[in-house]
Amino acid sequence: MQFIDSYFFGTKVHLLFRNIGRGRNEKGYYEIVSLDLVNNKFEQISGTFPAKAELSGFEVIDKYACLGINLSKSETDLLFINLTNGTINPVKLAAGDESFIETVYANQFSKEFYVALKVKKDNRYIKDLIHVFGPEGIGVETFEMITEDNVRVLRKFRFEALDKKQLLVFGVFDLHTGRLPDFDKMEDEDKPKSAGLFFARLNNYKAGAIDFFDFSRLDNIHGSIAQRTVTKAKKTDGGGGAYGAFFNISRPQLIDDNDKYILSAELYKPHYRTETRMDYDFYGRPYPYTYSVFDGYLFFDVVVIALNKKGELIWNNDYIIRDLKSFSVERHSLVFSENEFVTAAYVNNGRVYSKVFDGSMDIDSDESIIATNNGKDRIDRDENNFIKQWYDGYFLIYGYQKILNRSLSKQNERTIFYLNKIAYK
Repeated sequence: MQFIDSYFFGTKVHLLFRNIGRGRNEKGYYEIVSLDLVNNKFEQISGTFPAKAELSGFEVIDKYACLGINLSKSETDLLFINLTNGTINPVKLAAGDESFIETVYANQFSKEFYVALKVKKDNRYIKDLIHVFGPEGIGVETFEMITEDNVRVLRKFRFEALDKKQLLVFGVFDLHTGRLPDFDKMEDEDKPKSAGLFFARLNNYKAGAIDFFDFSRLDNIHGSIAQRTVTKAKKTDGGGGAYGAFFNISRPQLIDDNDKYILSAELYKPHYRTETRMDYDFYGRPYPYTYSVFDGYLFFDVVVIALNKKGELIWNNDYIIRDLKSFSVERHSLVFSENEFVTAAYVNNGRVYSKVFDGSMDIDSDESIIATNNGKDRIDRDENNFIKQWYDGYFLIYGYQKILNRSLSKQNERTIFYLNKIAYK
């Protein structure tokens, strides 16, 4: 089984797992483990879903879970699962049209699931629909988010509920010209199309105007400019030509910081190493040849932008990430606010790195060594490091470390999973 996602609300933690090593025609199956932190009790339910399905969202409202599934041939299903008895209510989305579930979100104020769905209509244009469902899978409302053109494609949706009827929706936008993108090929890291972030409000099942923040027009993200891919594209009004700066952008995060919103996202690029091998020609003469091997993703910047409550840009800044390589595109850094300042932090090479902003001004940078159980331990290599906010000024950092210690007669070289609690002061 492979861990996929978790959801925490109230006193319960829900963990989602799915099977791995699937055969061509083998059905997929999942397990949901629920832990009650007050009564210290576990509950477990399991079920199946079609082969070759990808899970695209997992949220929980009370005793019901909603599981988003992207199927083969660009079809989509939702599974509404009763976590008490395991019964399932499957709902087919956009029957007859190609579709793709971007995300699933649980509005705990209204007890409703919000589903961001892409639908390709007549292979001419893409519609971004927001479906709203009750906990048991009964449809409540469907409405559309409309862009001014068919060039900007909304992706990597995130929601943040303000109350029962008001939500913020934000994410990444791509620039596409010519043929519409295939849903299963939109994430092409070698040819990035993402140009920036979008932000909008939802009120009473209606979408407001969408604001776009093009990274090429931000004036204070110096770590990103050198890494951009510049591509000539048509203007959105159809006239002339323009150059756009494209990136691979992670799914963004949002902080509601009193009188403003803080949006942040990581930028990354695929990394390849070159290998050389010897081969022989027809006459047995040796000759070398080289080829490229995918070696993970290099994360190089965290972009931070501040918006006022109207969605207007106040300031922008960034934090350059150095030497962080991972095979996972999951978010590695954390951005949080403390009084009037904003801090960005990440973990790499046995240290916690951080930078403090006061708007567009850089205030301070710091790095701290991660403590180990033995003072003579030396961290030789680490990977899949993450930092998460826990409570108050406390954070969790975790990942894998290869540790060397020549003073030990046994286990002088060992690989561990570490989990540390740290304080921010």
